[in-house]
Amino acid sequence: MELDKSKLAILNQIILENKQILTEISQKISNAKNIAVAGHVNPDGDCIGSQLALKFGLESIGKKVTVINDGPFDSAYSREYADKFYSSDEIMDKKF
Repeated sequence: MELDKSKLAILNQIILENKQILTEISQKISNAKNIAVAGHVNPDGDCIGSQLALKFGLESIGKKVTVINDGPFDSAYSREYADKFYSSDEIMDKKF
């Protein structure tokens, strides 16, 4: 799927308008050794997939990543990945 020119122009404008914050985020990620990725309660596939994709991406650049989600992991697809997440209670004593 190819972006048309008007959508590409809008995307470029958004990037330019947010360049400072994107630079700050990039610097914070670069400087961090440990990163926590939190998701919302009652995670759906988008939440789980986004958290795990971010975890794997950050790990690929050498970061230690902890994914946090309190669930509940009620659906079949969410139960499949539940063991990849820490609950907020489990991390209270963990040092980052």
